Amino acid sequence: KFPAEGQSLIEQPVSLSAEIEVLHVDDFSNRKATYQYFIKQGGQRFIFYPIGGKLEVVSGSTIRFSGYKLGNIFAAPLGSGTLDVLTAPPPDTIGDQKTLVVLVNFLDSQTPPFTAMQANQLVFQSQLQAFYKEASYSQLSWSGDTIGWYTLPRNGYDQYGTCLWPQFAPGYAIDEVYAAIKNDINILNYQRLVILADHQCMGGGSAYVGKQTFTINGQQHPLSVAWIGSLQYYSYSMGHPIQWTLFDFILAHELGHSLGVAHANNWECGAWKSLYGQCAH
Repeated sequence: KFPAEGQSLIEQPVSLSAEIEVLHVDDFSNRKATYQYFIKQGGQRFIFYPIGGKLEVVSGSTIRFSGYKLGNIFAAPLGSGTLDVLTAPPPDTIGDQKTLVVLVNFLDSQTPPFTAMQANQLVFQSQLQAFYKEASYSQLSWSGDTIGWYTLPRNGYDQYGTCLWPQFAPGYAIDEVYAAIKNDINILNYQRLVILADHQCMGGGSAYVGKQTFTINGQQHPLSVAWIGSLQYYSYSMGHPIQWTLFDFILAHELGHSLGVAHANNWECGAWKSLYGQCAH
């Protein structure tokens, strides 16, 4: 009964099944971690909000939900019958992980902290390899190539002074990077993409949880994507008994998300709650 000019401002009830993408953002400086969710429906990509908590599923899962749509945003409450996981891709964490590392900076970036050759050593000939070899009982390794630096044709800050991190492009997170590298390398040869982003405002890291499917050169290709920042502190020691730098820490952490791992579970029982009272999982 609303006039036509107001219809786009009204929530519409929806019930549908769709593929979900899960992006996890780690802000280590402020000790904050956030999830961002997107669903694919009819060849389009929409923002999705699960209501009532975090939805810890792997990208590429299919969910069925009953909720609401407003513009390009969907929302649905967590719970059986209102949001159910129908399918999930199988784990993909055994064997050699063929990885492409892309070095990018921006028009307002400073001098890169290391060369492409040094970056290749930091990723593929570093403590990262030793860590995952031990954690996987020698069943997982990383190999691949490193290319760059590529200067993206814009600033790291937008016109309002906001840092454009971790998403590089409105709508799809790897469009700008893919446009820069597509004439130099075939991304279809790789299972995983790691973007080292050099800019003074880009700290911490982020990654899609697991792989999602991209359309590349007309082919459907599963690919995990991780972004690593704080590159200016790449040699900063974490003070452990073993050699372990801030770069090792962020890279190993975000690649864990790429492998499909969320953060460890915990119970939050703040000072205002009794130990066996209203604790949050």
